[in-house]
Formats: sequence, C-alpha cells, structure tokens
Amino acid sequence: MSFLAELSMYPMDKGESLSPYVARLVDVIRESGLTHHFGPMGTCIEGEDYNEVMAVVEQCFRALEPDC
Repeated sequence: MSFLAELSMYPMDKGESLSPYVARLVDVIRESGLTHHFGPMGTCIEGEDYNEVMAVVEQCFRALEPDC
C-alpha cells in the first residue's frame, strides 16, 4: 500500500524572500529518494508506508528548526 502526504512548510517571520529556506526542504525531499511532486503551494510525497513518508516530513521540520 502507498502512503501520500502533501506538505507545505515555510517560515512566516523571515521577510519576503523564503527561497533559501524552501531550497533546504527541496534538498531533503529530493535526497529521500521517495516519489514526489512539487506544486505551487505544496509538495506531495509518496512512499510505501506511513513511517518512511513521515520521516521525510520530520527531516524537513528539523532542517528549518535551528533558525526558524
């Protein structure tokens, strides 16, 4: 069975340009090796089970946590 999650994550207090923060998340998602689709307001991530998809979501959160 596949698990699909849509994620939209970005800091709200970093001014107008969020590109550096979003780029970090894009790197995490691409490096995960999971099937994904980048959309205009979110990203869909697909994996074989809940835990592997949610691990990527957790890694995204941790990537922004130090300075956001």
